[in-house]
Amino acid sequence: FDIYEYGAQAGVQVPDGDPPVYEQIVMGVNDRTHITDGFEAWPPSYFENILDTCRNLSARPVTVAPAGGWLSATFVTLDPDATIITWNAEATGIDLILLADRYDPTGESGLLWIDNDVLPILWNVMVNSPRNRLFEQGDEYFQVALAVPDLTRDAPPAPATEEELTRARILEEIDPEAGDEDE
Repeated sequence: FDIYEYGAQAGVQVPDGDPPVYEQIVMGVNDRTHITDGFEAWPPSYFENILDTCRNLSARPVTVAPAGGWLSATFVTLDPDATIITWNAEATGIDLILLADRYDPTGESGLLWIDNDVLPILWNVMVNSPRNRLFEQGDEYFQVALAVPDLTRDAPPAPATEEELTRARILEEIDPEAGDEDE
């Protein structure tokens, strides 16, 4: 069994099902990308074998520690089954209420670039806590996301210039009256 030699199969298989289900596996191992695909016709235990092989590639796997990331927060109602993580805006310097007030689902605003001492703490929480988690600040609850460029799918790129970096680090309350001087 060689996970690296199992080539793309979708082009040589008859699609099955209505509609057919296309599946693709992309693995990045030792700076090499391996891609295979197919229509649900994988050899028996193929995916489990890939997972086992990848888990055993190194006795000391590399731990990812991002240098920066885009933080977003959205207001949510309390889920009694969620793990609650208390957020201290004063200690972290990041007010989730202000951040959530800026949130725009189109991705045009509501992102805060963090690359300071809060990042490793937040990264640890995101990686090591259950997925069903909420952040609590005061009486409010939030779904928090951290999008890391080149690691998180669809993450915006890191700020490229000092001006972009300065603007991306600013978290201010939005004043709806601001910018209306021309009227």
